[in-house]
Order: sequence, then structure tokens, then C-alpha cells
Amino acid sequence: MEEQAVLLKERTSGKLFARVVQDNNVGFISFNFQIVAPTVGNYIYSLFQVLTNIDAYPLTMIYKDEKSEVNDEDELKLKMKEIFNHPDTIKKISTLLSY
Repeated sequence: MEEQAVLLKERTSGKLFARVVQDNNVGFISFNFQIVAPTVGNYIYSLFQVLTNIDAYPLTMIYKDEKSEVNDEDELKLKMKEIFNHPDTIKKISTLLSY
């Protein structure tokens, strides 16, 4: 996820950046992938969330209020690719870049 955050900054020439915010809860750890738009007062858009326990896999990925189970790193990469190429994600990023 950190690699995707770096790529977003590179591909938008620094106009957007992403961060992965970790939150420890009872029984699981959550990672929230947030896109930040500095030109819009540091507006934060939460793109997706990952929930896992100490074993890492399987994990639960939440995107647009839909949950899906991810069993390994290859599935995680595939799911992130689907999310970044989803028309809604592309539209949100394009909108944030337009400011």
C-alpha cells in the first residue's frame, strides 16, 4: 500500500499524495488508504480500508462499502489495481487534480 501511495504522488507530479493510516483496535488492525489534496485545503478522501489480524491473511478489504476477502499478497495487488482503475476512483482523482 505504501508503494501505491508513492506512485500516486509521482503520477500526479505531487499535486496529490496518499498516506496509509493505521489504527489498532481490539482483535484487528485497520489500514486506511487516504488521498490528500493540498490544493483543496488538504482535503482527505478515504479510498479504501484494509482490516486484518496478527496473521495478516486472510484480510478484509473495504471499497465503496463493499467487503471482500483477500487471501494473499497477489490478491491484494490485484484488488488494489481494480480499485485504482475503477471509473469512480479515476473520476475522484481527476476532480481533485482539477483544483
